[in-house]
Amino acid sequence: MGVEPYVVTPSLAGILGQRLVRQTCESCKEEYEISEDLLKQYFYWTTKTEFPEFYKGAGCEACQNTGYKGRIGIHEFIAIDFKGRELIIKRVSYTELAEYAFNNDYQDMRFDGFSKVIHGLTTIDEVIRVTTIDQ
Repeated sequence: MGVEPYVVTPSLAGILGQRLVRQTCESCKEEYEISEDLLKQYFYWTTKTEFPEFYKGAGCEACQNTGYKGRIGIHEFIAIDFKGRELIIKRVSYTELAEYAFNNDYQDMRFDGFSKVIHGLTTIDEVIRVTTIDQ
């Protein structure tokens, strides 16, 4: 936006990101099993881990056969402290900022989305769709 970092950082308390995902239709929501490959790719578990039930919409009149009705937000937030402000003013690389964030309790948008998948609010495919960076 053309604003110098030293102008913005003194008043910066945090950074919030949000995307909307389609919400699983409550009228036709049904349990399904996700593939083991998908579990291995996105979740950590041991052989003793019991996974929650995963849901998707089968499609009905209420959702016009899409399996989704409405939208919910998935979010990421990083609180900016003195050290974060210093890094921004110094214009450090994305890698350094990401390391700082993950070392300070940052959880990304995909993490929040997967939490909502586990609570049956949306599907894993939907979270992956909206959080995948275009190549």
